[in-house]
Amino acid sequence: MQSCGSDINRLCECGICHESLRDAHICPQCSNPFCHRCITQWLGRHHDCPVCRKQLSGQKLVKARIYEQVLEHVNSAPPVVANGANCSKHRDKQLSLFCWTCMECACVTCLFSKTHAKHKEQVVLFECASKKLKTRVSNELGWIISREQEIAHAIGLHGENIMKLSAEKNRIFANIQQVLDAVKGQFDKECAKQQDKINLLEADKKSNSELRGTAEEWIKSEKIFELLPKIAALLKQNRFNSTLTKPKPVEKVNPNFKNDLIPELIQLSLPVDGREISQIFKVDGGFEFKLQINPDGATFYKVALTIEKGIGGVYLVSLGSNPPAPIKFAVRQASPLGRVNTGADAVPSVTVNVQLAKTYAEKCVQLQRYVHQLEQFGNSLKVAGQEQLAANAALSAKCNDQEAQIQELVQVRNKLKTLCQNHQVRNALLESGVYELSESLRFQNGQLQERERLLTATRMEKSALENDLLQKTHDFNEKCVANSDLENRLRKKTLEFDRLKCEANQKQGALENQLLQQRRDLSAKSAEYSALNDQLLQKMRDFKALKRESIKKLGALVIVIICLGWYVFK
Repeated sequence: MQSCGSDINRLCECGICHESLRDAHICPQCSNPFCHRCITQWLGRHHDCPVCRKQLSGQKLVKARIYEQVLEHVNSAPPVVANGANCSKHRDKQLSLFCWTCMECACVTCLFSKTHAKHKEQVVLFECASKKLKTRVSNELGWIISREQEIAHAIGLHGENIMKLSAEKNRIFANIQQVLDAVKGQFDKECAKQQDKINLLEADKKSNSELRGTAEEWIKSEKIFELLPKIAALLKQNRFNSTLTKPKPVEKVNPNFKNDLIPELIQLSLPVDGREISQIFKVDGGFEFKLQINPDGATFYKVALTIEKGIGGVYLVSLGSNPPAPIKFAVRQASPLGRVNTGADAVPSVTVNVQLAKTYAEKCVQLQRYVHQLEQFGNSLKVAGQEQLAANAALSAKCNDQEAQIQELVQVRNKLKTLCQNHQVRNALLESGVYELSESLRFQNGQLQERERLLTATRMEKSALENDLLQKTHDFNEKCVANSDLENRLRKKTLEFDRLKCEANQKQGALENQLLQQRRDLSAKSAEYSALNDQLLQKMRDFKALKRESIKKLGALVIVIICLGWYVFK
């Protein structure tokens, strides 16, 4: 038990005076504790830690209440005495017991007193209580040591963070100082220009005052004959006209210098001519604004602004030379901006300035949203292209089917043509047979006439021959009728074939034109998709570059805010 107490005392002693710690502070480098008074006196003479000899200042000291809590716990613990000590109430009795309720040592006589009568079961032997207390203190000591190591590690990390924050603070302050110096240089340069113009005007004013006094003296003077040569000389030198020239108009100074920390305003300008007019402006970030101007009198106009594409919200908007004011916008809903007078302008126009992003971080978010929209649009175009390719493939298959049908029609046409040729051959044969038959009939008629003249007795045979001839003539007529029917059918087939051929040619031409138009549309869409893809890649590159710059600036701003907050808290 004594060794445990000595360990606690050694742990909670100052590294300079080697006594119990008072208002303990530790070194962030080695985590050794010191009294605040001792270490303050030491740092008044030295600039390093008395233990680790590393550079140390009073601002880097860390207050450690854990040592005060340990000392309070040890001081509030019950007193522990060795075997053989006498009781303070009963001098002749030795302390051999310990009461957990009262947290004090007792003797055998104290056990039966009124103080411990109601909780005798809480009184145990001194050795048992000593072991339990020793175990408890050992556990507390282990926790204290581990906690001390954690605190030392955390202090080291905080020290590194402080060094990093200090370096970043110096860098950011240097950048801010550069920006301030640049803006100040612009202001000083512009002020110097204005002062030079003022000096020139003052000199002109002084010269004009002198000439005015001289002219007034000459006018009031009675010795006009003596002054006439001087007046003539001045007029000859054209001094009055050279001195009293009309001063140049004073140019207005634009006090809105460019700020590298805040994105620039978007300017929307539209000339007016007394009529109602509107125009859509496309700006970076995927925004589209519609500026509407309506006449309201001779020189006044009502102005309204609409977000056609983009994100609704509250944005800073200035109309003409008016200061910017926050205005709430909703997509595809016109927001009135007020009235403007353009009567004094040489070329009447209305100018609206819009600030979409207060910081580059907001601008990066807007650009990221626009890139996401472009990616979705590219994916939709890709899907549409795939669908168009599938439709073209289906159309090609349909065209192949049509070509197969056309081939079948051509084969049918060839068959019909062959059939027509066969019918023509048959007609030729029939015509030749009819001609031969007519010749034979003519020859037979001649023979019959000769036989009638020669043989009157053969009239019966002649009538028989005439009957035979009539029968053959009837057969021939029937054959002629059948031939005419066949010719009509052939003519109908030919007309039907020509009609089918024309329809097939028309369908083939229409399909070829449709296929050619679809191929042209597909080529145009492919070119447009390629252009959009190139634009998307360029936008993504620009966005990545802008994102890196914005992340740097945002990190710098966050670190500045953290440093300012830390200094304010400190």
